Amino acid sequence: INADRPMTKWFDPEYTRIQKMLDSTFPATYNTFTRTSIGGDPKALVVSRSDRQPARYYLFDDAKRTLEEILSTNDQLGPDQLVEQRPIVIPTRDGKRIPGYLFLPKTQSTNQKLPLLVDVHGGPMVRADYWGYPSGIGVKEGQYFASRGYAVILPNFRLTPGFGADLFTSGLRQLGRKMSEDKEDAVAWAVNQGFADPKRVCIFGHSYGGYATLAGLIKTPDLYRCGVASMAPSDMRLMLTSGRGNIPANKNGVEFWEAIVGDLKTEASFIDETSPAYHADRIKSPLLLIHGEDDTQVPLEQAERMRAALRKVGTEPEWLVVPEEGHGFGKAENRYLVYTRMLEFFDRNLGVTR
Repeated sequence: INADRPMTKWFDPEYTRIQKMLDSTFPATYNTFTRTSIGGDPKALVVSRSDRQPARYYLFDDAKRTLEEILSTNDQLGPDQLVEQRPIVIPTRDGKRIPGYLFLPKTQSTNQKLPLLVDVHGGPMVRADYWGYPSGIGVKEGQYFASRGYAVILPNFRLTPGFGADLFTSGLRQLGRKMSEDKEDAVAWAVNQGFADPKRVCIFGHSYGGYATLAGLIKTPDLYRCGVASMAPSDMRLMLTSGRGNIPANKNGVEFWEAIVGDLKTEASFIDETSPAYHADRIKSPLLLIHGEDDTQVPLEQAERMRAALRKVGTEPEWLVVPEEGHGFGKAENRYLVYTRMLEFFDRNLGVTR
């Protein structure tokens, strides 16, 4: 069961007994096991992990009651380096309850107001992050930026699947509208909890998360001090028509996106209302645009369109195009480049020194 923390429930009494035994042995971790036979004897391959412990593999011999560690996936990371991935629930202004995760730095002192990063997952119709390290890109980002002194919040806003039909369907046709309000409400929650500095908040994300960054800077220009929009759609009509992307060639893909953003034939103005490239004049905060040169999911022309729109109104965004990368950054050296650039951008605009 993938709730705020994952858990396993068995119908089989024997499997239930083993699960309870493992959970009592490793009480602070999520433990799974698979029956196996090595040397003719029944055993179980156990995987144990948590938010502060990368996966460790064990061989459990039920007959002998022995547990042998056979593999650690990462000996360099553990409780000394990783912080708690705290499940949270964010109340929205229209009565929804948005689940999410919070990462706070180990260095936080009592009553300290921290700079806050709102990390928006992509999709948006995916559940990108789960409890435990590493589960998704947001969890890795939460740990990374928390280790540099930031509070990081990952809201599973409406249209995120896996949290019930009501939360999902309430996001239809709400890009840049109620979906943006969910991120605003996440900031309000963090401020009300007392750990976030309301004057030092930035928003960032990749793909839809990049779009949400642009939409947030446009909708609430005084809320965010800066934003990083990575692989971000900026012109939704272009996304549905351009020959440079892979969505227009897929009839089902176009129909699916039209259900989310509006009908291309009859609601062009409705779509344009939430296309950031048409509202560049409203962006007042520093913006870093990042894109993969070979992206076909969200083609580079989307970032180019946004930069051209900003330049037209006298604003020059910061710019990083990563060669030989598509919709994501697969090479280790490119991930290092991107996150080093992002950290420098946040530090500079939020006044963080270390």
